[in-house]
Amino acid sequence: MRAIVPARAVLAVALASLVAGCGAASTPTAAPTAPPSPVAPVATAAATPTPAPAAASASPTPRPSAGASPVLPTPGTATGAFPTGRFAASPVQPVDLMPNGDAYIAEHYATALDHYTVTGDQVSFQGESCGGVVGTYQWSLSAGQLDLKKLVDPCLDRLGRLVLPLAPASNQLPYVVITHNSSPLDQPDFGLSAVAPDGTFWETDGASGLYHYAADGSVLGSWTSFTYATGVAVDTAGHVYVANFDDATIHVLDQGGTELTHWQVDGGKVGPVGIAVDHAGNLYVALHRIHDHYIEKYSPAGTLLASLVPRGSGPGEAFGGANTGPGSVVVDGTGNIWLDDPVDSRLVEVDARGRPLRTLTGAGDGIMAVDAAGDLYTMDQRVLSEFSPAGKPMGAWFAPYDANVLIDSVGDLFLVDQHITAISLPRG
Repeated sequence: MRAIVPARAVLAVALASLVAGCGAASTPTAAPTAPPSPVAPVATAAATPTPAPAAASASPTPRPSAGASPVLPTPGTATGAFPTGRFAASPVQPVDLMPNGDAYIAEHYATALDHYTVTGDQVSFQGESCGGVVGTYQWSLSAGQLDLKKLVDPCLDRLGRLVLPLAPASNQLPYVVITHNSSPLDQPDFGLSAVAPDGTFWETDGASGLYHYAADGSVLGSWTSFTYATGVAVDTAGHVYVANFDDATIHVLDQGGTELTHWQVDGGKVGPVGIAVDHAGNLYVALHRIHDHYIEKYSPAGTLLASLVPRGSGPGEAFGGANTGPGSVVVDGTGNIWLDDPVDSRLVEVDARGRPLRTLTGAGDGIMAVDAAGDLYTMDQRVLSEFSPAGKPMGAWFAPYDANVLIDSVGDLFLVDQHITAISLPRG
């Protein structure tokens, strides 16, 4: 299993360290080794912005065959039917056994896609975990516990536990439908991502690298001219914006990676983090939490248009605590802005003038996307959730792994980390 440590996890630790240093620039700290705490139930606060028009949706591309279909035992035999669903030794290390033979096996921040084949009371796993080495187990099921007794498996860490409790029925969700999965991406780590109008993808690696991918995962270009690339966005003209954390700089590149211009945010203080572009091409920058405001809005040429969301706990202010503040930002079609607050595990929405609208609690992981209708999508612990513009929960689905959530110009939904995965959401 390939260990994948999200750049946003590295960023959270780095930002906390910088707060302790009273605003001095510093090198980001190492990635955490402990898994994140379980997600809390989501609550909403009342307010109703004007929704934007609904997006048109393109037909999904059929997913390539994942290999031979598993041979399932006959229900009612001595061993019963092999179970499917989400099993979890802990909330942050679930194992998803899907009816089509896919098995998503999570260990800390990594998730491997294996395929399983069942013959009688034996089940074999093979795939991304352990480089394709086959592991065979004897299985039995009792009172929701799946007991996997290892028969032959050279891989020592394929499964964290051999007895896996089935997640309670009340917690079982439908799975996203994978309509296309790219080849593995070239970079060793994943950071923040953006999808361009031409359907290609841009991604930072949480360090010096910026990558440009086709939808099939092939590399179109790569650059290592940054020191700590924390955010990336693409406007409708194809200009690429990259936030470099260490020198508090925004860089604007063309499709070939040539720099067109750059500027510093908030007087050069440390920390632009997440960035987003609105329909008019203006850039929104989420600032590090030591600033006295948390959002700056720029023209495409780098002219400061507004400083929004002042720090404080009074009317019109947000993130009053000394150790709070956003790491990511998205903007909907009406100009409303969503910020994440990973320290307090919440998302905060403000209007185009920076006035607070609502808060979603228990959803501060920093993975956000907004569609053309104004619906907000978040990801936390392999659960993808959707909220209406008024903050009403619209649905939740199990995802194969925690990943950046992207929505392209025609409304198609993607998960991007080790792969570029096109998905659709089962409704109704």
